[in-house]
Amino acid sequence: MKRRMMLLILIIGAFFASSYSQSSYKQTNTLLETIGTLSAQSAFMSYTSIGALSDGYIYGAYTDETTITLSAVYMSFATTTKDQLYLLISSGTLSDDDLKFVSELIECFNMIIAQTEAFGNYVSSKDDSYAVIYENNRQKAWSKISNILGIE
Repeated sequence: MKRRMMLLILIIGAFFASSYSQSSYKQTNTLLETIGTLSAQSAFMSYTSIGALSDGYIYGAYTDETTITLSAVYMSFATTTKDQLYLLISSGTLSDDDLKFVSELIECFNMIIAQTEAFGNYVSSKDDSYAVIYENNRQKAWSKISNILGIE
């Protein structure tokens, strides 16, 4: 009788452990999908924001001071996001596919940061070499973003 009771307890325990494990996996997967979605959106919005800022600056809608301030804010947001993605990678919780995706996002943010920095330097110095750096990184960033988001 004791053996049957012990076996029943083990079976019930295994069932609940399995249910908990599946539930935990689903929660972790949902969190990772949410992080990926929000990070990809952040890359897209950062890219379009710096583009709108540069267009507005070129057409005289923003002063040098306002443009430099907004560039610094955009660069800070992008840097913070990139740093958090590095922390996610270092946590060791990502699958190989997730690791690849997050690494692509980090590359994208590095390009956005370089683009934003070059734009701020152009505004400060009016040196056209920064405009070239800006444009090169803008094109690379768009290529990466459109690939991540599946935009043609």
